[in-house]
Amino acid sequence: MKIAHATQFAADDIHSWSGLVYHLRRALQDAGCEVVTIDSLREKGRIPGKLLELAYKHLAGKTFIRQRSAGMLEGFARQVEAGLAGTVAEVVFSPSSYPIARLKPGLPTVFWTDASFAGMVDFYPFMTDLCKRTLRRARAATSRWKRPSNLTGSACRHGCIWWVAGHREQYPGSSCVTALFPKIPRRAGPGWMRFCP
Repeated sequence: MKIAHATQFAADDIHSWSGLVYHLRRALQDAGCEVVTIDSLREKGRIPGKLLELAYKHLAGKTFIRQRSAGMLEGFARQVEAGLAGTVAEVVFSPSSYPIARLKPGLPTVFWTDASFAGMVDFYPFMTDLCKRTLRRARAATSRWKRPSNLTGSACRHGCIWWVAGHREQYPGSSCVTALFPKIPRRAGPGWMRFCP
């Protein structure tokens, strides 16, 4: 199978995102997949987004998360589409929904995650006291996953059932297929366990 591996991180850097990006790509290759890497995507609007994060934090006491802005998601999608041009990939895989959230319909898309956005709200410190703008953006970004050509996967020792239940509860109209990957590669590093209860 020919898979396009799309990520905003450097896929060759074993330290990037606790090794997750590197090891997911290696696992696909070890499984016999031909992998086309589309990585190191540039974040459109990063500086204005950082300024908004600071403004919300210090002026309103709320958390603004810049990563779900329409401009950033569109920018990632256009970069992935440019990377796909001329390839013969059969599916687009990403260790995050960000790079593929706004892809134009075409190839099936798969993303790995440890929890849905709604399941993380008020669970992690960086996801508490979210401003209304962040919540609106998150709903808009996740609404794209109501297409049947999408697959989400979760790899977590104990949190899998929690994630699936949270996803189905928070996104009841979703026709997204959920796959659980119960075995966590030991070589992936300590970052894998950070999000697992």
